[in-house]
Amino acid sequence: MKGLQTSGAARRGRRPAAALLAAGALLGTVLACGLMTGCAARHDDDGHADSAGPSLPPGVVQLTPAQQSAAGVRLATVESRQVPRQVALPAQVEAPTGDSASARAPVMGYLLAPAHGFPQIGSRVRRGQLLALVQQAYSGTQRVQLGANLSTAQAAARSAAARLRQAREQFRRSERLYEQGIAPRKQVELDRAAVEEAEAARQAALEQGREYRSAAAGGAGPSRFAVRAPITGRLAAVNAAPGELVQPQQSLFQVVNAAVVWAAAAVPEGEIAAVGRAPRAVLRLAAYPGRGFAMRRVASTGVVTAATHTLTVIYAASNRDEALKPGMVGSLLLQSTSRAPAAVVPQSALVYEAGQTVVFVAAGKGRFQQQPVTVAYISGGRAVIASGLHAGQKVAARGAGMLESTLHRSSIRDID
Repeated sequence: MKGLQTSGAARRGRRPAAALLAAGALLGTVLACGLMTGCAARHDDDGHADSAGPSLPPGVVQLTPAQQSAAGVRLATVESRQVPRQVALPAQVEAPTGDSASARAPVMGYLLAPAHGFPQIGSRVRRGQLLALVQQAYSGTQRVQLGANLSTAQAAARSAAARLRQAREQFRRSERLYEQGIAPRKQVELDRAAVEEAEAARQAALEQGREYRSAAAGGAGPSRFAVRAPITGRLAAVNAAPGELVQPQQSLFQVVNAAVVWAAAAVPEGEIAAVGRAPRAVLRLAAYPGRGFAMRRVASTGVVTAATHTLTVIYAASNRDEALKPGMVGSLLLQSTSRAPAAVVPQSALVYEAGQTVVFVAAGKGRFQQQPVTVAYISGGRAVIASGLHAGQKVAARGAGMLESTLHRSSIRDID
């Protein structure tokens, strides 16, 4: 009897717990049903269920006030503010001057792989690294010519050394003028590239002289010429394969150093006063929706093109993660000195979905309408909207991601 009493007490002790679990499950089911827009029941603003009605329009989510509170949804009013006007111009990512170079065949011959293997496209290479060999077999007549070729190569090496000294002097001069604010940054970079090109030409001439000297001393037999990387970077193109017969000066490898990239844009003549000297810009690319790349002004052509009435300006950005690829196209946003009214919302209201930016606009009766917008730029946690919203509307400043997730789940359920 005592055992029976104990068993009954235990059952009575478990009943409240079981009731709580059942109530919690029921509450979760109700909340989930309210969040899923496809549920049959609809609710009024006081949280009371209405009779089943037609399904919601596409892109609409409906929540009761209690569900909005539980999901952390908070509204913000779209403001109209006087903000700096931005000009968006088409732009293309490119490697800076001197950071793209070709490795060419020095003579006609057969291309050979070096001992460490033939380089693959996309490989990282260092300046001066051996990329390939070109093997040339000389006939009797060609061997006679080797002596003359050696003299020519030695003269070319002396000439290249003279050009290198001149390039170095010009580079030092440009640096001094830049520090004094006289020369533009672009001139310094062009002169630095000229020094690197002159050094590469000198090394190539010396290498060619050594090869001719070796061939002349050895008499008969093949001679091998080295093909080396002209700069440090990645192989953007491999234009020949081992065993292929190549011609003198044929481009075998294209090397691009994209540690720093440029973006050039053509500023219309009417906008030059407003943005022609903007020190900063933001690059936006279709490959990275919602992401902007900060860039700094490095140069301009200084001349308005007569045919297009535009001034070309160049901006640079560090690219250590190599996210920016030469050849990408997008928009360069230049901030104007003038101001104009624009719709402004908290950055937290933005949701990036399927390659576009959207917000959720409060439409009354607990409904939120998904609205695509065009973002001009983001600054200080506020998004300046170019199109899609107007002042006075209310948007979900918090919980927008949850609304998007709910809408997505509802779409999947409707398909099922």
